[in-house]
This record gives sequence, C-alpha cells and structure tokens, in this order.
Amino acid sequence: MKERIQETFVELINQIAGIKSVRAIGISGNMKPFPEPGKGDYDIFIYCDNIPDDQTRNACLKSLEKAIENIKMSIFCNEAWGLSDYCTIEGIDTWLMFFHKHDVKINIQNILSGKYLDRFDNYYYPIGRLGMFKKSNGVI
Repeated sequence: MKERIQETFVELINQIAGIKSVRAIGISGNMKPFPEPGKGDYDIFIYCDNIPDDQTRNACLKSLEKAIENIKMSIFCNEAWGLSDYCTIEGIDTWLMFFHKHDVKINIQNILSGKYLDRFDNYYYPIGRLGMFKKSNGVI
C-alpha cells in the first residue's frame, strides 16, 4: 500500500507540474512516514502565473481516477488557502491549493509589515506560512 501511495502522489505532482502556468509546487510537512487516514493530510501549495481553470485542474485529477477518490473542485477560494481542490489518496486527505504568485508576494509583504498578527480563517497562521516557505519541500 505504501508503494501505491508514493506512486500516486508522485504521479499527481507530475500531472500538476505539467500545467503550463504552474511555476512552483511546495509540499508542507514531511512526506514520510505517510500520514494515516484521518490523522494527517497532504497540503500541496501550487504557485502559478495564472490559476488554471476548473477544466484543466479536473483533467489532472481525472487522469488518476483509478488511484484517487472523492474528487471535489473549488472547495473554497481565499487569501489564506488559495483556490483549493480536494481528493483522497488511499484515504489520506489531499489538498491542492492554487495561488497566483503575485497574490502570494502581496500576502508575504502584508505579513512582514504586521498586518496579520494572529491566527485567522480556519487555522491559517500567517507567521507559520512564512516558516512553511523555509521548510517547504520544493518540487519544481
């Protein structure tokens, strides 16, 4: 099962990386050991020149429909979590969060200037986001 998780995850990242407007992909946290279903998740941060449309993003997920489940598109769209799609890999929650790189730069400037000093929007910690950049496992 662990090999299947690894293969599916790598293929998902490769599919996303193949989208023309994607410039960088970051994964927060550690890849191994794999999280147990319900006890952890994958957060995939995708930075783009332009956020791909629903059809393009859905095509990436549908190409793996035998390996992933529970596909949900555009669950939410906001400054903290980007435009977020969702699926599960062997029961592990997997969040694909698409951000426009210009918006990310503005968000970082706002954090550094002290605009956001506390947690907001479903456990978004602005200072933690900056730390995430430092610890992010860059893919592209």
